Amino acid sequence: MGTHASNGPARVLEPGYLRLLHLSRAFGEKVAVDDVCLDLRKGELFVLLGPSGCGKTTTLRLLAGLESPTCGEVYLNGRHLNGVPPRDRGVAMVFQEHTLYPHMRVEENLGFGLKMQGLDGKEIRVRVAEIARMLGIEDKLKLWPHQLSGGEAQRVALGKALIRRPELLLLDEPLSDLDPPLRRRLREEIRRLQRSSSTTTIHVTHDQEEAMALGDRMGILNQGRLLQVGTPKEIYENPNCLFAAQFLGSPAINLIPGEVLTGASRLRWPLGLEAPLPRLSTDDGGGFSGEVWVGVRPEDVLVSRRSKSPPEAIGMVEFVQDMGFEYHVFVSVGGVSLRARCSNLPEGIEENVQVYLKLKSEKLLFFRMDTGERILSSRDT
Repeated sequence: MGTHASNGPARVLEPGYLRLLHLSRAFGEKVAVDDVCLDLRKGELFVLLGPSGCGKTTTLRLLAGLESPTCGEVYLNGRHLNGVPPRDRGVAMVFQEHTLYPHMRVEENLGFGLKMQGLDGKEIRVRVAEIARMLGIEDKLKLWPHQLSGGEAQRVALGKALIRRPELLLLDEPLSDLDPPLRRRLREEIRRLQRSSSTTTIHVTHDQEEAMALGDRMGILNQGRLLQVGTPKEIYENPNCLFAAQFLGSPAINLIPGEVLTGASRLRWPLGLEAPLPRLSTDDGGGFSGEVWVGVRPEDVLVSRRSKSPPEAIGMVEFVQDMGFEYHVFVSVGGVSLRARCSNLPEGIEENVQVYLKLKSEKLLFFRMDTGERILSSRDT
């Protein structure tokens, strides 16, 4: 866990608009957030992606001031936030379950925070009307919360946060309780609202499709540690560890066990004969040898009834899934089941037929089997 404590006066930090420096939070012996460092730009929509219990919500609560860090520092727009009360941070948070006051109409819910800030009635009415137009809920202002649908209630919850014009907006899985069609629609609305308001936003989710659709950049969090930060495309194509490779991608990445032979130039694996390799290097620059997982995305597995020059392997089709917009072909080869993703089903591909496989060699990813760390090859550098 990080050991950097908060000492000395606040200082302005460039270029980060939001900066987390070695942020950690422990509850007894359990470390919920472990030495997280992150730098966000102003106006960025950043998605924090990870499984349940990985520390996503605790990270948001540290930023909102609802939890105090065990160690580490938080800066927002140059202000040191450690010890600053939640109401004075310029941070707004929307929770998974919308928090609307049941005894107040929608317009009162939207304006309540501004009333507590001491704004006059005219200014409150102007800003309520403005946010209602932005959210498309002008006709809901006189309704009570129990009269709203789930999507409408979540829009109002977003409005309660945005109407305060926060410097930082935190979204804690606000769509997870909604049906898939409504989730997709509100996901688009969140993206549009964030763009129109230019509010720096952190959106937390366990849904990788949601993360890839929303984020300018994203971070993969697991067991409290921030494993990788980048654009969705960067992390999808170049995951730096096995966890990131497996967590991102639908359908999931294929993983094939193998062994890199001494000299790091040959690979022994279940797909057939030993295969030549680009040079695989350890962190110190030495050649790697040992057990590996070879990762290949389903779209990089080519399947055909006709042999090409030469195929990596010959397999048997287990079954074919017609997804409507694409096909997933499951092939058994060498005791391993591989999934190929095809925009069009190749001629003659059906259950229980022999097929030829070719993997795009330039797309293969290599991970140490003992640690899950990515092993870079000569073509990656």
